[in-house]
Amino acid sequence: MFFLSHFCNVLFVPFNATSVKNERSARSGGKLRNSMYLILIMNGREGMEMEMEMEDKLQK
Repeated sequence: MFFLSHFCNVLFVPFNATSVKNERSARSGGKLRNSMYLILIMNGREGMEMEMEMEDKLQK
């Protein structure tokens, strides 16, 4: 998961918040996907911490 997020950070950082909102409305019901987009926009430590939290929630 670490490598995936690092790779995707490079791809998705240029996208702005409105594109995320559009994704959200287009794919309402895909909660995992929405949260992944939000994580991809956050760089560095905060993004990694959020990612770990999401993985914990998914496993439970």
